[in-house]
Amino acid sequence: MICVIDANRFLNSLTLHS
Repeated sequence: MICVIDANRFLNSLTLHS
């Protein structure tokens, strides 16, 4: 399962790339 921090970093990347 993906770590919570990993998931947050992933979502953060999408937000920055938006």
